[in-house]
Amino acid sequence: MKKRRILFFDVDGTLYDSVNKTVHPSTLSAIKTIHKQDDTVIAVATGRAFYMLDIIEPLKPYIDIYITINGRIIYNKDTIIYDSPMPSDDIVRFKRQFMDQNLNFGFIGKYKQAIHTLDDYARSMFDKASLPCPDEDPLFNLEHDVYQMWAFGTKKTMEAFNNYHEDYDIVPWLKDGFDIIHKDMHKGSGVLKVLNTLAFTKDEAIAFGDANNDIPMFEAVDTSVAMGNATKNLKRHASIITNNVDEKGLENALKQLKIIK
Repeated sequence: MKKRRILFFDVDGTLYDSVNKTVHPSTLSAIKTIHKQDDTVIAVATGRAFYMLDIIEPLKPYIDIYITINGRIIYNKDTIIYDSPMPSDDIVRFKRQFMDQNLNFGFIGKYKQAIHTLDDYARSMFDKASLPCPDEDPLFNLEHDVYQMWAFGTKKTMEAFNNYHEDYDIVPWLKDGFDIIHKDMHKGSGVLKVLNTLAFTKDEAIAFGDANNDIPMFEAVDTSVAMGNATKNLKRHASIITNNVDEKGLENALKQLKIIK
């Protein structure tokens, strides 16, 4: 009898080629092959909300678990098995600070996202990140649960926020966007919840990623794979380093691990 396993995949830069804005054919083929194995569960762990995952549409029929918004909402197929919005006091606090510093900021909700001001710069940034443009709604938090907040700001602004908020980490995206992520809510915490729910052990799990926000996920499992295009910091935490996402990186790693032939 084969040992069962669960594979956790980051999206941007791992399953999805963010530069060429596509799912590489070798990635699709590899995921299809894994899906045929009854002893293997395929999971996604991402900072994106579920409604932001149209970029991996070809892969969705083969994915069993979705850890979204850095562990805030977890789906088993179409069923939500974990749901944890941000505390309202934290939302008000961050919102006030963003406005005091004249920063454009946004909210990520369960079914949609919103931004304080949808200007041309914001539109261009979301296009570069292959993300749908949010609604313009500075009062979004009054009528919707908020699972994560973010803002546009300089490196100095990010450092100031990081030093001030003990319970939250500042995670950059693109050149001047940054997410506000609770230190106890991340991909790693999501992975541990899934392992516990589905009765998997750490040695039955493998994680694949390319960015620093994948470090907690790597720490939650025994085997981890950094893409060739991964950050130097993530590579230091990886068991294996494979090729770039557009150089059959995922396929080659799965072959090295003897998960596919």
